[in-house]
Amino acid sequence: MTEREGNRLTGTSIALRSGLIGALLVTVSLLNINFAGYSASLMFLPLAILYFWPSGSNYSASLWMIAGLGLLQDMMGGGPLGLWMLCYAILFIVINPTTRKVGPGFVVHWMLFVVLVTATGGLTMVLGRISLGQNPSALPLLLNGVFICLLFPILYWIRLFSRQITGADNMAWGR
Repeated sequence: MTEREGNRLTGTSIALRSGLIGALLVTVSLLNINFAGYSASLMFLPLAILYFWPSGSNYSASLWMIAGLGLLQDMMGGGPLGLWMLCYAILFIVINPTTRKVGPGFVVHWMLFVVLVTATGGLTMVLGRISLGQNPSALPLLLNGVFICLLFPILYWIRLFSRQITGADNMAWGR
């Protein structure tokens, strides 16, 4: 096996591990949390795997995994088929996390995640309008977006903790 084939196989393996973590996040994203008369879902939770996608992964395998995660969320959530798949695929192509380098610092990561959630909400509104023929309700999207942005510190800590206990520099939760 040549070095190039080995690197491609390693990159594909990283994408598959990330996809498995993403499938877990999609499953958890179906939870609905009620608090003080308000209901919030975790529908934006799978964006964490998109944000933390490892930079050493194979691009084409990663794109297929992201599209598959979106389709899984569409099927499990019962929404319009292809809505999340298109959102995730478009955002993955735009941000291309397989090559990005983000500056250090928790606050920078948090702000970039807020931008990603905001872009996803806007894209969901546009694609939801096209697929449903009417505007989706913006208030639940806004509440769910704010809720997942407030959960980002926990997600960030889980990522750091998992990297520390495994000693992995390029694992499925990214750099």
